[in-house]
Amino acid sequence: MKTAPRYPTQIQICLSGPTGNIHYVLATCRKIARELGLSAQEQSEFANDTRLDGSKTYQQLLDTCQEWFGLIYKK
Repeated sequence: MKTAPRYPTQIQICLSGPTGNIHYVLATCRKIARELGLSAQEQSEFANDTRLDGSKTYQQLLDTCQEWFGLIYKK
C-alpha cells in the first residue's frame, strides 16, 4: 500500500528522453525541495535517500522521489 507523499506536488516528468535520466529527476527534486523551503536537514535526508552509490535501482530511486514529492511519471 502506497502512502501519501511527504510534499505532494503532482509535477509530471516524462521518463522517455533526456528528462527520464535519473540525474535530471534528482535535480528536479532538489529544486522542488528548495522552492518548498525544506530545511537543510530535510534536504540532506532526501539526498541520503537518493544517494547514487549503486545500492538502489533506477526504479527504487524513482519511487523514492515519488514518495517525497508525489511526482507523476509519464512514458
